[in-house]
Amino acid sequence: MNSSLYELDYVLWLESTVDCLQSGDWEGIDRLNLIEELEALGRGERRAVASLLKQILIHLLLYQYGVTEQERNRKHWAAELVNFRDQLQRYVASQTLKNYAQSELTVVYKVARLFVERKTELDGLPLACPYSLVQILDEAFYGEVR
Repeated sequence: MNSSLYELDYVLWLESTVDCLQSGDWEGIDRLNLIEELEALGRGERRAVASLLKQILIHLLLYQYGVTEQERNRKHWAAELVNFRDQLQRYVASQTLKNYAQSELTVVYKVARLFVERKTELDGLPLACPYSLVQILDEAFYGEVR
């Protein structure tokens, strides 16, 4: 397959690549661009997991520590947790992405904590992530309201 098709018409390139794979036409496959696309797909999945994990952590921190805004925002934060957890659950059905979420939890938590501190001027948020991945994924868990 001509790699220029990849640059000219990406969707047609995808369709042609699928056709080659389905028919066993290994010579017709644009291997370099296919490898690049598969690697990008993996990176994108990991970015999505980290992003959803960060959003869940932000909302758990707000729900648990945002005392002055709880009455006004509690339902919104809870609804956001349902939404982000649903999306993350779909990714972590893959054990590889679940392991990735676990390995990134400490780093992502630091960013989430910093975001909440800057947005709300809250002091005293835990320096280390107070939530396990099991709690983060648990649709019934909202942390202890302080």
